[in-house]
Amino acid sequence: MLLVPAAAVVVGALITGVFALLSGGHGSGSEGGSPRPTPTVATPAAPPGTATGPTRSPTATATAATGPATPESPAGSAAATPERGGVRRAQDGLVLVRNYGIDLDATVEDSVTWRYGEGVTADGHDFYHWHNGTIGADARVVAAAPDRAACETTGYGEDISAKQVSSGLVLCVKTREDRYARVTVTKVDLEKKSMTIDVVVWN
Repeated sequence: MLLVPAAAVVVGALITGVFALLSGGHGSGSEGGSPRPTPTVATPAAPPGTATGPTRSPTATATAATGPATPESPAGSAAATPERGGVRRAQDGLVLVRNYGIDLDATVEDSVTWRYGEGVTADGHDFYHWHNGTIGADARVVAAAPDRAACETTGYGEDISAKQVSSGLVLCVKTREDRYARVTVTKVDLEKKSMTIDVVVWN
């Protein structure tokens, strides 16, 4: 029988224990040992203003300059109707010699001179200066006529006698197209056989 010395047994036991200790400390999750932590690598943050990835260039959209937009009229819209009572036309300082007249219904587009001409029926005259100084018109004398409503009354006649025609005379006149006008005589020149008038015609 082989006898092993006591010292050798002790040394062998120590070697076995150390080996077991070393083997258990380097395990990866086995019983009796702690799992080894997995190392992580921190990614440094990019400095401000630095692109962190590929970027796409914006696509520029070219817009052709077409000038200011032109307002469009509503489809099917009709021309505006003149406001009743509104001034249709007005002019101061018209001079009428005898045997000449004007058309109070004429617009500027119709005739800049109110169709001024000789002859009581020429060009639709509805205000006429007769050869004897009488005014031929469907008119009546009024103290004042600030608007159309002041003329919308009865009492119209056909002529204003020459004796009534003087500076300051105010007349309401009905036109051939059923409008109303105010005619104010501002001057009578007997030598030149003329009179000067201011005219306002309402719709």
